[in-house]
Amino acid sequence: MQMQFKKRLWFMLVGWSGVGLVYGSTGFISGEKWIIPELWLDQQIPFNVQGIWLYLSFFLVVPFTFLYAPVSRIKPAMMAVLCSAFISGVFFVLLPTTIVYPQVTGDSVSHWVFYALLWIDTEQNCLPSLHASITVICLLALWSNQKRFLSLIYLIISLAIGFSIIQLRRHLSIDVGAGILVGILSYVVAIKFARANLQQREN
Repeated sequence: MQMQFKKRLWFMLVGWSGVGLVYGSTGFISGEKWIIPELWLDQQIPFNVQGIWLYLSFFLVVPFTFLYAPVSRIKPAMMAVLCSAFISGVFFVLLPTTIVYPQVTGDSVSHWVFYALLWIDTEQNCLPSLHASITVICLLALWSNQKRFLSLIYLIISLAIGFSIIQLRRHLSIDVGAGILVGILSYVVAIKFARANLQQREN
């Protein structure tokens, strides 16, 4: 059991290191950035700094996934996270994007946590949303047709995180939609690769 825990933790750290590398490299990107426009959906979700708590729940969902998802999905989840980070990194470098960020003032706990987020975040990595990509990967790794009630809870949490991404104006709906597609594509590719690798070993 201890060995399985170490393996799960290792896969999570490897996947997370790829995301960190991509985010870190975006700080060195310079030049003109494409400003993502607001769509109808974005206009229906007004900015609210209270969304920071749902937004940050993402950082609980990721370790939960790697600790509790079926063991057969842990390595594919790691590979999917790395794949989505690579795809996103290519976009961040070749097509730097940003949005018109709201002016924020306030002195509540939520505001100060939000200010801390701004300090570590960058403003040229909007499309696709890696936050959305990894959330979808976690949802797919946790999903079980045999545990429909739990799967429904995971879906609701994922939708809430997606909502908070737009509510907090770290991304817009175009970015979230693109992130969801990247996450699904990355997970499907990772699962197929894992299955092909398993069949090759059995033969």
